This record gives sequence, C-alpha cells and structure tokens, in this order.
Amino acid sequence: MTQTPTTRPPAPPVPGGAARRPDGVTALLSLWFTAGLLLDAWAHNNLPGLESFFTPWHAVFYSGFTATAAWLAWVVRTPLLAAVRGPGTLRERWDVVPAAYRTALVAAGGFAVAGAGDMVWHTVLGIEQAIRILFSPTHLALATAMVLIVTTPLRTARADDGLGPDPGLRRLLPAVAGLALATAQVLLFVQYGNALVRRGEGYLVAFGYTDTLFTAWVLSSVVLTTLVLVVPLLHLATLWRLPAGAVTVLFGACGALSLAVAGGANRVTVATVLVAGVLCDVAVRRLRPGPDRPSAVLALGALVPAVTWTLVVAVAVLTRSPGDRAGTAPLQLELVLGTPVVQALVGLLAAHVMTAGRVSGPAGR
Repeated sequence: MTQTPTTRPPAPPVPGGAARRPDGVTALLSLWFTAGLLLDAWAHNNLPGLESFFTPWHAVFYSGFTATAAWLAWVVRTPLLAAVRGPGTLRERWDVVPAAYRTALVAAGGFAVAGAGDMVWHTVLGIEQAIRILFSPTHLALATAMVLIVTTPLRTARADDGLGPDPGLRRLLPAVAGLALATAQVLLFVQYGNALVRRGEGYLVAFGYTDTLFTAWVLSSVVLTTLVLVVPLLHLATLWRLPAGAVTVLFGACGALSLAVAGGANRVTVATVLVAGVLCDVAVRRLRPGPDRPSAVLALGALVPAVTWTLVVAVAVLTRSPGDRAGTAPLQLELVLGTPVVQALVGLLAAHVMTAGRVSGPAGR
C-alpha cells in the first residue's frame, strides 16, 4: 500500500494584499509603543523619587504594546487559521505564517513575560535609578523583544522580491520607520554614551581641554553616537538604493529620544542634528547609494557624520555666551576641527566593513 506524501502548504502572503499595507499599520502602532517608552525615559531621567510601576507613562507604553500585539495576531489570522485547519505537523502549520510576523509574535510573547517579570522585579526590589535602569535584566529583555517587534516591516521588506532595487521612500517608509524606532531604542540603552543629550556648553568644556577625562568621555560618546546613527543607514543602503528622507526620519526618532532623556535642555543640539539630516538627504539624492553603487555607500558613511558633527560643533562654538561657564574657555583648535574628521573616518570604516564582500545588484541582497 502506498501513501500519498504530505506536502507542506505554501506560505501565503500577509493578508491585506501587498505586504506594505499591514506593515504601515504595524509601523504606526510601533510609534505609539515607542512613544510610551520615550515618556518612561523622560520620567526616569527627570522625575526624582520615582517608586511605582503603575504610572501614566507605563500605561501608554503597555497599552501601545497591547495594541501592537493584537494587530500582529489580527494580521496573521488567515494563514494561521488555515494552518490549524490544514494537514501537516505543528511545525508545518507554524511555517505558513509569514516569517517576519512569526518572529514578531514570538517577540510579543517574550515581551509579555518580561513585562510581568518587570512588575515583580520592581515590586520586590523597587524602581532602579540612574544607570542601573539600563542594565536591569527585565528591561533588557523588554528592549530586545521591542526591537524585534518594531522592525517587523523591515523584515517583511527584505523578504519582498517585488520591491526591486530602488523602491523609494514611499514604499520603504514602514521599514525605514521601524528601523528608526529600533535605533532610538538602542540609543536609549546606551544613553551614557549618547552625545545628542548634551548641550553646546558640554562640547565647549570638552574642547577647552580643562579636564582630560571629561574630554575623553565626550569624544568617546560622539564616536558611539556616530556608529548608532550611521550603521542603520548603511544597512539600508546595502539592501536597496537609500531613499532621500531616510536620514531625516532616523535622526528625527533619535532626536525625539534624546529630547525626552534630557528634558528638552538639548533642543538646540537636536534641532541642529535634524538640519544635518535634511542636508544629508539632499546629498543622498545626488549620491544615490545602494548595493550596486558601493563607492556611494562608502561616501555616505563618511558624509553623514562629517556633516552632522561639523554643524553640531559649529553651532556650539558660534552660540556660546560669555555668561556660560565654558563661554570664555580657550578652545583647542585641534579638537574643534578634528572632531568631525574623526567621525567621518569612523563612518567610512563602518561602511567598508558593511560593504566588504557584498555582490552588487539584486542577487547581493
């Protein structure tokens, strides 16, 4: 007697037609989700004596997660129900769900478990303060799950062969937005090295070279911030032709996070970075960096940090006031002129690493 072999059912497309449609809603809900995180970051950094898990900002944060998780389940309902009713093993049925949303669903489950653990942690051990917040096991678990959830549109776009090599910002916007939100979350958890939270006075003190350790700390934070800002852009440019507007979107998300952490005291720095993002997007239109233009990707890696930190340093120097404690400090010309150059070299090195060995064209993706 012969048996008819059981074949694995093909994975259907994400419901709702083109994958980018549900991804747009996923990106919007991720924005709500992330806004709650920014509010929580603001509270922890600007409200002393915070000793409760049940706060308005936690309500925004966890309601954003609930709405996002419910949407993820709704998006995959059709393939998931088809898999449950169809033949095959549990693994074969699970494989019917689109891969990007499988990861998101698992991450949502992990986030729920970590959220419950966070409540228990705070109830038993209290609310962490200062830098300990960034190393709490439950917080790190929440951050990891959150990054996987908000980057769902990016993973969907990577799997979509119909996008082509140059889809443009309109079609890539959910993916770019998700990556920007994830980048802001990473910047939050390395906020001890986030140079965007600093006012111009902080840079002037460092450039005045009055304290070697402080100068080294400031300049090290600039290097770390450069990598956090540039690497995601380079990643996009190794997948598709980087659309103009992507730099501004990513800088906007990181600027909003930095404003929340600093309580708005760094608004001039953030505004300067946003202007730099717009200028970089103007350059992107001409450079057209993409997987088929590796030289333009290398130029992008150097250009973005060079423009950004040239503007930040220039604004800090030009707007200093004699009333500031750093206003009359003599500036070391080598530090003022060399800081943007060092960041350009850091970005160029990152671009070399990320483009090494890649095959140009669609096959290289």
